[in-house]
Amino acid sequence: MKQIGKKPVIYLFPPKPMEIRVMLGLVPQWEFSALFPDVLVEQKALVASQGRVGQTVAWEVSAQPNGVIRDKNGMEVSYLYWEAEVRRADIIDSPPAIPPLSQSVGDEVFDPSHPILTPGNSVVLSTHSVPIYLDNALRALGLHIEARTSFITFWIPDFNEHPYVQLRFLPQQSYSVAAPLEITPRPDAILRVFMLWKGISEEDRRQPSCDQAASRADRPVDWWKDIVGIEDDERIPGDLFRVIEWGGMQVY
Repeated sequence: MKQIGKKPVIYLFPPKPMEIRVMLGLVPQWEFSALFPDVLVEQKALVASQGRVGQTVAWEVSAQPNGVIRDKNGMEVSYLYWEAEVRRADIIDSPPAIPPLSQSVGDEVFDPSHPILTPGNSVVLSTHSVPIYLDNALRALGLHIEARTSFITFWIPDFNEHPYVQLRFLPQQSYSVAAPLEITPRPDAILRVFMLWKGISEEDRRQPSCDQAASRADRPVDWWKDIVGIEDDERIPGDLFRVIEWGGMQVY
């Protein structure tokens, strides 16, 4: 089964009506599988992938302070949507090492072809408790009500296929290497939230290896702010040009 980066969506909140260019790139391990509004996909060398050629797209839009986005064809949308799947031929031989939570995550590199979800970097929850946990965590990270609601309801049908869910949020710096985002004019604050998750069976939950992650279920969710790496001004509404993105990937 393919690893798919599902429904990353990009919200734009300028302080005044503004013409904006949003350019999104993908490392070679990823390729676009869906875009809305539809735009041309090009191949370019990306600095984030050390000059290797990856896919890029660019939206030329106008945006309002209330978040309404109008593309060049006059279509009005609430966000820019993209989806990507792993290009299997480009899978590298060995995944990058990812430090446990007790160590620095600053050097972590997210490789979409080797998404890593371990007891040391995640939390395990019963499925019925996932929605409230996510709402609290996403609120702490700075997502507005519509974004939190859309995030949770998008994933609920997949969560409900499993009795337990294991999840983590990626450091923004790590995620941005795999999907570099360039916006002109430059925003005052960018928040990018990307979740890795997988379903856990009753049998797997009984394994001692799950206990470490399960023990974090009662921990205050604010610790995800340090993992994701957000600044206070990214969570404070105000007279700023703010960009918010959320997405996720199920790990098999």
